[in-house]
Amino acid sequence: MSGPGTDPVRMLRALAGVRAPGGPTRGNQSEGDAFARILERARTGELRSGAPVRIVSGAGVTLTSEQLERLSAAADRAEAHGAGRAAFLIDGRCVVMDVGVRRVLGAMDLSGEGVLGEIDAVVAVPAPAADGEAVLAPPGLSGRGMNEALLRVLAG
Repeated sequence: MSGPGTDPVRMLRALAGVRAPGGPTRGNQSEGDAFARILERARTGELRSGAPVRIVSGAGVTLTSEQLERLSAAADRAEAHGAGRAAFLIDGRCVVMDVGVRRVLGAMDLSGEGVLGEIDAVVAVPAPAADGEAVLAPPGLSGRGMNEALLRVLAG
């Protein structure tokens, strides 16, 4: 059950400056255009949910609060691209996260042979001082041996 303050459609309309159906919209833009603008802003990292990332017990992963914040921003981008479960390459490590609930499920060792399955996306999380945003690799790529510049080319 959602009240007026928790209705996702109303929240999106408020972000885009769009009034309820039947009422005037901002400029000549339809609600669909407004939603498309919001989605694009989320995909580029301009909009952030601020949803915290948590680590499930027994995951064997320890991250700093700064790393968790960067993962949160990267998870927003992954979710805007439709990812449900993603591998995040952060500071030389790979962690797997359930993007929808922002839970780190565990770490992956990419140094040996193996298959990274049940992953929708590979996300490179920029270093704290990096000017770039997180970059998504096409689905099906493991991210093994890929650097951020290569992921940017693939994502473009």
